[in-house]
Amino acid sequence: MPSETPERPPNKWVLLRGDLLVLVLAAAGMLVNWLGPYELSSALMILFGAAILWILYRMYVKNQAYDRGE
Repeated sequence: MPSETPERPPNKWVLLRGDLLVLVLAAAGMLVNWLGPYELSSALMILFGAAILWILYRMYVKNQAYDRGE
């Protein structure tokens, strides 16, 4: 069976649109948590912060791979 390579996205926005959506949702969740704190607020801020950092890292890696042509 020949393995087909997936098509390269036409631009970076197509490649990163899913990550951008999740980044916006995580930032919105962090903002809502910051504006209306409750008992688990500090733990959620850490989780939202870690999620945002992970998404930014994924976007960086995808961007580097796109620039190299992988």
